[in-house]
Amino acid sequence: MKTFIKRRKLTSAIFFLVGALAILTCFVYFTANTLPGETPVDNKIFAEEYAETIFSAAEKIDAVKQELQLPAISVSVGLNGEVLWSRAAGFTDIAESIPVKIDTKFRIGSVSKSVTSLALGKLYETGHIDLDAPIERYVPYFPKKAFPITARQLVSHTAGIRHYSAFSLSYFPPHETFNNQQYENVRESLTLFENDDLLFEPGSQFNYSTYGYTLLSAAIEGASDQDFLTYMQETVFDALHMEDTAPEGQPKQLANTATFYMPVMDKFHEMLDVSLSYKWGGGGYLSTSTDLVKMANGLLTYNYLDSATVALLFTPQALSSGEMNPQNYAMGWRNASVKYSDFNGEPRTFSVVHHGGQSGGSSAFLLMFPKEKLVVAMMTNINHGSQFRSTAYQVAKAFLLQLNE
Repeated sequence: MKTFIKRRKLTSAIFFLVGALAILTCFVYFTANTLPGETPVDNKIFAEEYAETIFSAAEKIDAVKQELQLPAISVSVGLNGEVLWSRAAGFTDIAESIPVKIDTKFRIGSVSKSVTSLALGKLYETGHIDLDAPIERYVPYFPKKAFPITARQLVSHTAGIRHYSAFSLSYFPPHETFNNQQYENVRESLTLFENDDLLFEPGSQFNYSTYGYTLLSAAIEGASDQDFLTYMQETVFDALHMEDTAPEGQPKQLANTATFYMPVMDKFHEMLDVSLSYKWGGGGYLSTSTDLVKMANGLLTYNYLDSATVALLFTPQALSSGEMNPQNYAMGWRNASVKYSDFNGEPRTFSVVHHGGQSGGSSAFLLMFPKEKLVVAMMTNINHGSQFRSTAYQVAKAFLLQLNE
């Protein structure tokens, strides 16, 4: 009898949860918006000699926007230190039919790690940080762990710092991915994980960790003797003329920032409010595709960092065992190669450096071909993965073909 009652209670609970979920889904669906019919386009060509290639690439961009039902898409291409082309198509706000512009800001998610790597590179190049010194040298208030941690390990995800959780009763808040608390500074955001044990001895394993970049941000503060956001603004954004890049939660973001969406069947609902202030250095920046191309141009032409420092940032980091980490992760970048099966009638392989990111209804991808000094940056205002990123490779191919004529 008791077993029957328990099963009945469990069945009732399941039916209640299913019913509540159904009601929530209906509410979300019927308060969501459909995409307006005609797609507005903001298109700027800065190099007319590439007009034909740009036209071909634009067709690919428009096709993927339609196929993936993206509210908006933004793309920019750079070559030899110059921006060749920028294009934005769709709507930054569906309900109000506000068209996206080239200077519309998107959340760039984990591409923020690549942005932060430039600050680390500058401190390393100027002798202000030792990548292999204990992190306590720069963050003396961080609780001592069982093993020493270094900046090199933090930037390469081998420090043993945990990642944030989607939902876990072991941590507070239990829904860290949807954390909407505003943190005023980096030190305050360290409270989310500073008392947690390391997952492993630093250097021995790989664990992708945005929180590791929060601690790295604190180390950048200590090494530069400036607060993190001021250092990023003055040393990275201003130096590279990234006028439309800012940490989310700061006043600058209010101007021309996209509305971020989650797809609900054939409609789009605005994402829940979240604050990215707990992870500025690892996932909290707003930017444009044009600004990301400017940043990559500065790296590939060695106008921002010297060639040795850039090579260091792009070099995959081995574990203490001597084995390469499983993601071939460097210092804020992934190092890989791409093979085009049909490149002027034959297969061709290129070395690439890249990083992608997703954050609260937005996706970004930054792709670089260092030898060719070619850059492609793409953004959209919903979360989307591999198919979105693969478009960047197809856009790049169009320009590589012209370069190899």
